[in-house]
Parts: sequence; C-alpha cells; structure tokens
Amino acid sequence: MLDSEPKTLNEGQLQALNALADQVMALLELRKSKRGLEEMLRREQERSRELEQFAFIAAHDLKSPLNGIVSMSELLIATNSDGLSPEALRMLSSIQGASSQLATLINGLLDYHRLDTNEEDVKAPVQRDEIQSQLTELFGGESSVELSFSIEPIRVNTYGPILLQVLLNLVSNAIKYGDKPITTVNVTIVETPSFYEISVTDNGPGIDQKFHNKLFQLFETAAPTDRYGNRGNGIGLAIVKKRIVRLGGTIEFTTQQGNGTSFKFTMPR
Repeated sequence: MLDSEPKTLNEGQLQALNALADQVMALLELRKSKRGLEEMLRREQERSRELEQFAFIAAHDLKSPLNGIVSMSELLIATNSDGLSPEALRMLSSIQGASSQLATLINGLLDYHRLDTNEEDVKAPVQRDEIQSQLTELFGGESSVELSFSIEPIRVNTYGPILLQVLLNLVSNAIKYGDKPITTVNVTIVETPSFYEISVTDNGPGIDQKFHNKLFQLFETAAPTDRYGNRGNGIGLAIVKKRIVRLGGTIEFTTQQGNGTSFKFTMPR
C-alpha cells in the first residue's frame, strides 16, 4: 500500500542526496569532456589523413619532373664539363645533389603511403645463411665495419623480404651514424613459440634523450647529418615501424649516450 504522507529527509539523507547529485554532475561533465576529446581526436585524425593524402599526391606529381632534372644535370655534367666554367660545374653539381636528395625523399614518401594501400604481405621464409650473406656482401667489405651474427634458427619462417629490408635499414643507419674508428654491428635472431625476436646492436654515439619519443615519427631525425655529411629525411625508421606493426610485431630501442644503441623488434612466425 502506497504511503501518501509527505516525509522529511534528515541531515544524513540530505548529505547523501547532495553527494549523489555531485557524482551525477561530475559524471555528466566527464561524459561531455569525453565526447569533446573524441571529436577533437576525430578531427585531428582526419586532418592527418588529408595531409598524408596531399603529400602522396604532391610527391607523385613531382616525381617525373624531378627525375628529369636529375637526368638533365647528370647529362650536362657528363657531356659539357670541358666547356663549362668551374662555377657552372659547381652549380650543376649542387642542382644534381639537391635534386637527388629530394628524389630520395619523394620515393620514401611514396613507399610510406603504399604501406596503407598494399595487400597483405605473404610469408616467405628466409635462410640464416641468406641473411648473413646479404648483409655481409653489402656492408662487410668496409674496413671500418665489423659485422657479427647470432642467428639461432637455420630457417626464419616469417616475412623474409620485409625482415631483410628492416635489417638493411637498421644496419645501414648504425654504420652511417657511427662515431668510432671501427663500427661494430651485431644482428641477433631468437626463435620463440609465437615470434622471432630480432635485435641490431651497435657501438655508436647513442640517441639523445630529446629524440626518444619521436624517433619513429615521419620526418624526424636524431642527427643533422651522417658521418659522410649526408642529411637524412626521417622516413626510414617510420617505414620500419609501420611495416613491423602492420604485420603484428613490435619495435623498441635501448640506448646509452656515447655507448651505442640496440633496436629490438618482433616478427610473427
């Protein structure tokens, strides 16, 4: 039976009701803030996609004329070097160098974008001897480089071409940015039930703390130039991470200023 008599809340009940009201208001404000943050994130993601699409289109449109500039400057230097003044040759060489660097940047941008549009890569096992021979053939001939390997499995049953590309990038970076008379690079591959754990460790200068959180971001570099005076474009490591994450792996690094860096990543079996 319903009670029709009005009741009066005591002090404790009023306090509890006020506390409940405060919690409800806080929850409503939290939900409002969450919706605002989600909308902000959506807009930023959309802006990022638009910028990436613009960069891809611009890079694609610039590729052909830029290749023409590189080819023409090379041809002029090769066929007219005797008739050109030293200053003209210097200017042509500068044009050629800048154009080649820009062409490398454009090709890197196109490669980075294609990772989002290509179909899933197919697993292609690679032999331990093939990994060692390819890296040794490319880098082992330099007297200032010492390569060593500790590859546990005879056959690495994963995405072989991508593994080789990633190793090529990491080993190349270790050599280009090395600061010791002899650059040592060790490649290790360990097999686990689900993944291969791979590391590339060098004895280089290490990576400055201020670059730790953005090393894998597009266009970010940890040094203005490499040991040969060439400027990096900040695309290689971004592509490396995107390739690995796309396959379900992870990548991280540990570093000590002045005492080298170790990149460690996983790839599925």
